[in-house]
Amino acid sequence: MVFLGVDIGLISAVISQNFGWRIVYTVLGGFGIGMAPIVGLTVWDPYIKREINAKTEQKKNYSVLEVIKHIFKEKYMIMVFISCAIRFTGGYSLGVWMQVFYRRVFGLTPTQITAWLAVIIPVCGMSGAYTGGFLADYLHKKIRGGKAILVTISCFLGLLTSIPAFLYPDYKLSFAFLALSFFTAEMWNGPALSIVCDQAKPGMVSSVTAIFYSIGSIGSVGPFILGFLIEQFKIIPPFHHANNAGYDPTYPMLIMVSGNYFLSFVGFCVASILMNNSTTETFCGYLTDYRNLPKNS
Repeated sequence: MVFLGVDIGLISAVISQNFGWRIVYTVLGGFGIGMAPIVGLTVWDPYIKREINAKTEQKKNYSVLEVIKHIFKEKYMIMVFISCAIRFTGGYSLGVWMQVFYRRVFGLTPTQITAWLAVIIPVCGMSGAYTGGFLADYLHKKIRGGKAILVTISCFLGLLTSIPAFLYPDYKLSFAFLALSFFTAEMWNGPALSIVCDQAKPGMVSSVTAIFYSIGSIGSVGPFILGFLIEQFKIIPPFHHANNAGYDPTYPMLIMVSGNYFLSFVGFCVASILMNNSTTETFCGYLTDYRNLPKNS
């Protein structure tokens, strides 16, 4: 659904450009007011069943420190969180600057850019996220550390497809590779969050999810760093409009997007190795230590 939200933002920009921002606020505001009571009356948190001491554990209240100590007792979890922060940095950088990239490098109008992105982001983003979740569940049943392996592959494929998206001189081919990049790169989020939540006891899941996205918010510095790099490189773009002066973001985007995809790929590789070598594994939110299991188990 996040991708639909981005789509609405892109379409709203076009409407605002042609009809004014008041129309956008009126339409979206009315839609939000109409949806509020529907969501409030029909959506609720599902009851999560746990196989081991669920009722007892669900009643416990854990402090933030207790949650953090539990989550980071395994070394691979530290690498997972570091890699997630790096991956979010690349994703935020791409999300904020990709319209500027197509405007300055290819000279496309905002309407043209929106027409492409309005299809690429929701279609490739949602299908990639669903595919990633499906494959992660499948690999998790077949291979120890399968979810981490899937996230690693996602970052690697996102890296490979993002480079030609920035470097191809034809905007149609660039958008084609951007679509592939969205599909492959967006496989990572759900499985990565699942790895983190698997480590949580009942009663910790909400706090662990909050920690995951709080660390992910570190990625919001990415667009600022990318803007700084663009100003430092000072490359004149092919389409340098007098009323839209700015520098070419191509190579800074390679550094901040493709570069962070590469770093997160390396980080998740290390996490996969550490997870595979770990003597513990989660079972219904609990750590099972294989060293303490009977030999016939």
